[in-house]
Amino acid sequence: GYMTGSERLSAQIDLACRRSLERGWRLPHWTAYDAGLKSDIADVRNVAGRAAGTVTAMRFLSNFVEPNIAWAHFDIAGSAWLSAGADHV
Repeated sequence: GYMTGSERLSAQIDLACRRSLERGWRLPHWTAYDAGLKSDIADVRNVAGRAAGTVTAMRFLSNFVEPNIAWAHFDIAGSAWLSAGADHV
């Protein structure tokens, strides 16, 4: 899965997935999870607990990218749990 705030980049990623026969889908990037990244001693926390780790990671990264830059966060951690012989990552 991936997350992006850019509709144009999302369309390009979806096209690349189709052309390469790779599975991919756009995940939500809800700003409600920003609250878990607030810190009393730092600009931003890099961990907000176990819930919604993928969304939280994207929200964390968004603190460091200029608003005019199209970017995406690909969550590939789940591939660590695949058994040998899986046909997709």
